[in-house]
Amino acid sequence: MRIDLPVDLQGAQELADLFGAIFVMKGEVPRTICGISTDTRELREGDLFLALRGERTNGALFLQEALNKRASALLVSSEVALPCGNYCALVCENCEAALLRAAGEYRRRIGARVVAITGSAGKTTAKEAISSVLGGVPHNAENYNSSIGMPLSVLSFPKADVWVCEFGINHVGEMERMSRALSPDVALITNVGDAHIGNFGNYLTLATEKLMIAKGIRNGGFLLVPSELKEHCVPSTAYRTFTFGERAELGVENIFMDQKGVRCDFCTSERVITNLAWPIAGRIGLGVIAACAAVGFLFGRSDQQIRMGLVRAGAQAPRMKSFCVRERLVLEDCYNASPRAVIAAMESLRYMAAGRACVAVLGDMLELGAHSRSLHYELGEELVHCGVGALFTCGCAAYEIARGALHAGMPASLVHCFAGEEIEELANAVWQKTPRNCAILIKASHAMHFERVAEALRRMS
Repeated sequence: MRIDLPVDLQGAQELADLFGAIFVMKGEVPRTICGISTDTRELREGDLFLALRGERTNGALFLQEALNKRASALLVSSEVALPCGNYCALVCENCEAALLRAAGEYRRRIGARVVAITGSAGKTTAKEAISSVLGGVPHNAENYNSSIGMPLSVLSFPKADVWVCEFGINHVGEMERMSRALSPDVALITNVGDAHIGNFGNYLTLATEKLMIAKGIRNGGFLLVPSELKEHCVPSTAYRTFTFGERAELGVENIFMDQKGVRCDFCTSERVITNLAWPIAGRIGLGVIAACAAVGFLFGRSDQQIRMGLVRAGAQAPRMKSFCVRERLVLEDCYNASPRAVIAAMESLRYMAAGRACVAVLGDMLELGAHSRSLHYELGEELVHCGVGALFTCGCAAYEIARGALHAGMPASLVHCFAGEEIEELANAVWQKTPRNCAILIKASHAMHFERVAEALRRMS
């Protein structure tokens, strides 16, 4: 990962203060530090190199390479042996903790209010849409939402009244550390499903960890949760908790969905905002509207600001992308996958299909741990009940989706299985074995690289 630093944050001493680090002088203090990099492959001359310890490697092994690429300085943990030479090192007790500290200190220095967003699915779309509703305020770059990526993103933010930050977690303990570092004014949980459940063991543990986002909420702040999470929330006098969504305190009503998306009204005890729209129907679109309207309401945005913010965000190509290949409609959603997210995407596809036959092209859903086999199998069964007309799977885990679909009654002639490396063969089969006037969902975990299936189908047009 790499970020550019804003101009007023490029002083070496200033950065050292933010990180809580001390200088170990082996050369002149650099006048400016242009950016921060955690990967020497992305490092540019003038950067600060963060020697972080990862799951697969340790940044301390690449200190000399960073210096060879003319890094301005190194940030290292105190136990790391420094290489010989003339350069500047910033030494701290723990690089990961220092990075979170730096983001929090920068936020307090700027005085920006923070919206923190997490959830099993939909958090990136919500982040971008909420940023639009609040007036195009700074938000995480790309998918920089981890305990490393999130604080790096924050350190790239310019001065603004509000920042929107996405929090993504893989392990117990990460959420509380991020929340306490950034002290959000509003914390929002889009949902809790089965994504990454393999790292948490069960739904309750995952839900409990997501709710740790409340630990850092500033006094007088707000926690926004779906109705089904309210019973798991710990009462607090430091902040107020509201539910959002259908049948919630900050609710959506008068819902209408068709192939063009979803339209609804947003209702509170004191206000009704009419005619809010999102271009993707189903629970996905409804969740985006509810989250954006709830945050906009708490930040005092007008009806028109919320309405037009959603319009702008919806026009900027949400992560779910649709295109036509001759008469076929294709919905490409290849960033990540979990059973709940697949069913939600299929719901959206059915609205877009407007009565046409629906086809699912699915790959492995990763990070489900010991639940992987059963969750893939149960997804296959549920797809049949959702009315999927044909199924194509690719990957060892995804084979269980096919087994589940067959068990639920899908004819064997409509179920097609491929190995993980057979992407081109998969795309050819989808092209040859589906009706020309059908709607196709392409979805898998990002590591399956199912965007290659979509690219192959595009070439066939």
